[in-house]
Amino acid sequence: MILDERLIGNIYSLKEVTVGTTAEISGNITSRTCNINGKVIGDIISTESAHIKSSAKICGNIRAKSINVEPGCIINGMIRIEGNIDEHDLIEKVENRLPPKVHKEIIAMPYLISEPVEVEKEPVAKTNSQPDRPSEINKRASVPVTKTKTVVPAAEPEEAHKPNTNSWY
Repeated sequence: MILDERLIGNIYSLKEVTVGTTAEISGNITSRTCNINGKVIGDIISTESAHIKSSAKICGNIRAKSINVEPGCIINGMIRIEGNIDEHDLIEKVENRLPPKVHKEIIAMPYLISEPVEVEKEPVAKTNSQPDRPSEINKRASVPVTKTKTVVPAAEPEEAHKPNTNSWY
């Protein structure tokens, strides 16, 4: 993991963490190996090795199995070289930061998907044994038509002569 920006918060990694020269980290760094080039305000714990470069500025304690410090770096804190740093604590912290595992459940479908069913088609019997003529193929079937007559009652003579007030004329 390479960090080249301003970050506030703790960092947990099971692999290597590299803090770039332009990075400013405010928080603890816990990892297997750590390379510090920038500014860290917080403790550094490496289960294997920590490499502090000449451009590094650290305000916090450093704990590692082996530490390499280049001349010119600034460390304001305590340095402890330990033979065995418990990696189980790191693994537990990383696992606690990961999102919980999702258990896959079978979801009930709100509808049923039916299996295809074969339907037997009955043959259509022709009443006419002669083949259709081309002129008769596109003819429409006759539909019975019923005609109705609507009767509108006549208006009374008084109402017919009243002027319409809604008219423009």
